[in-house]
Amino acid sequence: MRLFPFIDWCLMLSCNPLPFVKTREGRAEQVVIALLSLLLLVNPFPHTQTIVELCFYAAFMGFLFFVYRSGVTFDNHALLTVLCLFGGWCFIISGFALDPFGSFKTLYFHFVKYLMLIAMLVSFFYSRQKFTLLAWVVVFSGSIFSLATIGYFYGILGYAFSVRLGGGKVDWPINPMGFVMLFSLALVFPLFLQSGQNYLKKTSLALSALLMVVAAILTQSRGTLIGLVLVLVISLCRYKKMLFVTLGCLTILLVSVFPSSGQRMLRGDKQRVALILYTIEVIKDYPVTGIGFSLDTFKDQKLIDPAKYADRIPPQYRNVVEFKWPHNIFLDVAVRTGLVGGLLFGVFLLSLLMQTLQLSCHPADRFVRDWGIALLAGVIMFLVKAAVEPVFMHFVEVVLYTLVSMVILLKRISKKLEGCLSAPML
Repeated sequence: MRLFPFIDWCLMLSCNPLPFVKTREGRAEQVVIALLSLLLLVNPFPHTQTIVELCFYAAFMGFLFFVYRSGVTFDNHALLTVLCLFGGWCFIISGFALDPFGSFKTLYFHFVKYLMLIAMLVSFFYSRQKFTLLAWVVVFSGSIFSLATIGYFYGILGYAFSVRLGGGKVDWPINPMGFVMLFSLALVFPLFLQSGQNYLKKTSLALSALLMVVAAILTQSRGTLIGLVLVLVISLCRYKKMLFVTLGCLTILLVSVFPSSGQRMLRGDKQRVALILYTIEVIKDYPVTGIGFSLDTFKDQKLIDPAKYADRIPPQYRNVVEFKWPHNIFLDVAVRTGLVGGLLFGVFLLSLLMQTLQLSCHPADRFVRDWGIALLAGVIMFLVKAAVEPVFMHFVEVVLYTLVSMVILLKRISKKLEGCLSAPML
């Protein structure tokens, strides 16, 4: 009897089942993979923070077990280098923050923990087989999340389909939901290409993609709709007929079923402009160290007087929105960590983009090339949405750092540097 049937079932979908292992290390590896898979599976769902935390720290204990038993070899990877430099800068400026305690606390929960997550994902999903398993888990999570969200909002709560998914009296985070749906959608395409003649897998993936496309459209979010188009264009760029048909159907659906979406896409957005102008004014007062890494400082009126900075922006933008947090990842990082921190994080995002561009053009290995295109679609989608929406919330950050982990893993695979369980690599 296998120790974790779920892991073997997922691997049967991707490649081959894990062999039954009797060693302590083999059982521990399956335990950690199961815990990380469960963490990613429930990540988008509300009220699952306890499960996520239990899975995270239990998996990290397993990771420490392997560090103790076998040691760790560190990859000299550009993404990790820039992230560590950024983390070091954030640690330094937290001592000068408006709220030092909150800054150090947020630095751990919203940055250090995700470095730990990257370490675990890169250490335990180190082969092509397990990389594919990781993709299956992400796609399965996005599919179930899309189905559950649509079913609960329109079926159980009884909202009409004209109401934005997550709107009404529910007040879900409408825009951030798109990160989960679109990242999962991007990973569907290489899985579909690798399915061969297995029509069961192809049908399952097609239905999953349809669910995520429908859910993304129902949000009626401009950032999500633009991200959806980008994911489809990049993923289907080699299949032009399918691309034109898909975009045509998407356009007809938007125009006929959700005519208000087109109007929302074209009209201006004074709220986002107001937030941009307000954030720039705060940056002017704290250009070097920023206000601190804490996510709460920006909206804390005891620390930052909104009237002071609102008076500096044009009158037509002063009373159109509450100044709680910037809707732009670059300004968000710059206002919290200063221009130096913003520059370091910008270098990290640029490096992430360049790595995926390089992988998507891999000349010899189709596996690397197909997954490189999928990750490129995910990175571009993330950058576009993050430029107009808030990002720094836990379930979105898990998406970002899972994406980073997959880029590091694929880069290693492209160099034929697959690790082994006896020597996990970071």
